[in-house]
Amino acid sequence: MRKLIIMKKILEIFRQDRLLHFLVGFITYYVSSFFLNPLYSFGVVFAIALAKEIRDGIQDGNDFDIVDFYFTIIPAILLFLKN
Repeated sequence: MRKLIIMKKILEIFRQDRLLHFLVGFITYYVSSFFLNPLYSFGVVFAIALAKEIRDGIQDGNDFDIVDFYFTIIPAILLFLKN
C-alpha cells in the first residue's frame, strides 16, 4: 500500500503539464542561445518562467506553483552548465 502512495506522488510530480514546462524551458533556451550569450538565454527562461507563475498566482482558481517554475528552468540550468 505504501508503494502505491509513493508511485502516485511520483506520477503527480511528472504529470504532463510539468513535462510541457520542461519542454518550453528547453526550447526557449535553445532558440534564445542563437541570439544571446548563455547567461542572457538563462535570464530569458528565468524571466518567462517567473512571469508565467506570477500570472498563474494572480488568476482566480490558480496558484503559483514553484515546482512548475523549477521544471521550466531546469533545462536552462543544464544547458547553461553544459556550455
